[in-house]
Amino acid sequence: MNKIRVRNNNNINENVLKAIDRLRVNIEFVAPDKRVIAITSASDREGKSFVAYQLACMEAVHNKKVILLHLDFRKIVGNRNKYLDGFAQIVDGSMDVSDVMYKTDIRNMYMMFAGVDTDKSMDIVENQRFDKLIKWLRTKFDYVIIDTATIGKGMETPVICSKCDGAVLVTESGAVSYKKERNAIEQIRMAGCEIIGVVINNR
Repeated sequence: MNKIRVRNNNNINENVLKAIDRLRVNIEFVAPDKRVIAITSASDREGKSFVAYQLACMEAVHNKKVILLHLDFRKIVGNRNKYLDGFAQIVDGSMDVSDVMYKTDIRNMYMMFAGVDTDKSMDIVENQRFDKLIKWLRTKFDYVIIDTATIGKGMETPVICSKCDGAVLVTESGAVSYKKERNAIEQIRMAGCEIIGVVINNR
């Protein structure tokens, strides 16, 4: 299995860490059966990727085996010449899960990446192999945290949400209109995904 170093939380504000821990506790208390969770937002730069990462770290610190899936196809990990392999390679049959799963230096925490640019995102999430992989990950991890594209830009995001047990919507206080947030909520619900939390980001 591949290994990857990730950033630690040493420089994160203590109040932020407490808020993330409250989110973890609330999810476990209010939605104990929700184990595959999408983290999304209505617009860019509201902090969804930060929340997804910190929630995964917090679950791992509390002895939960967790995998963070980077499925925001508009934030490909790597560079223009080479993406980190991921879901795209599993779906097209060129690689196995063990080839693209990364064990982090945080105990209990793993990662997988999209592995392709946005042009193929719908082909990936609508493929039966994608469904089978999500179901398989559910059997191997206590939590599967999925960092999706924003609802406003990612046509594949509602499809991903439809395969999750629940979703957390991240919103930056005062940055997005009520209408846009309401539309994001409706799209998540129309996908058949329960909203299990809303994070108000006051950065």
